[in-house]
Amino acid sequence: PGQVDPIGIEWTNVSVTVRTGFMCKRKSYKQILAPASGCVSAGNLLAIMGPSGSGKTTLLDALANRIASSKVEGKITFNGTTFSASDRHEHVSYVAQDDSLLGVFTVNETLQQAARFCYGYGISSEKIRAIIDDAIQTVGLRSAANTIVGDIFRKGLSGGQKRRLSLAVELVKRPSILIMDEPTSGLDSASAYGIMRNLTMLCERGHTILTTIHQ
Repeated sequence: PGQVDPIGIEWTNVSVTVRTGFMCKRKSYKQILAPASGCVSAGNLLAIMGPSGSGKTTLLDALANRIASSKVEGKITFNGTTFSASDRHEHVSYVAQDDSLLGVFTVNETLQQAARFCYGYGISSEKIRAIIDDAIQTVGLRSAANTIVGDIFRKGLSGGQKRRLSLAVELVKRPSILIMDEPTSGLDSASAYGIMRNLTMLCERGHTILTTIHQ
């Protein structure tokens, strides 16, 4: 627990083009993200605003190397250097807009599975427990540590708590760069404020955060 390696991210003329008309013999392409440039310094938070369909999520996917079938052009660097796919996987975490959590698990059990998936069984249970406790404390879920996530059949965490748990799942990896897609969408003002306060605290610990805000 503690500080992480400070890493900034810069992107220049990043664009995304996809193929259309798969049923036709003639190939056609469409640009879904016009060339965009920007940067986030290490330990800072950048929020990208815009209406639906403006390309916010596509830009995040390109920066996080989550686009496989599309053509991504432009230059993306981290502290001035180019990262390989394995480097991005190690230092960059992505929190999607939709929560992908198992409703039958508690908060503790969810993070336990995430930690074992990330570190395997090569480290002791004490270190795993310390990592989990730090993540729970950081996102403010201490009082709900033994509460199940819940689903349509079981009552569990609230919407804001689920978003914080999704954040905690990625914090288990202790990423230097955290990319989040609309973390406040669907939340009331108090829950949205809590999420942004947690993100600000993470920046103080050295994390670089890039997020989108639905406008």
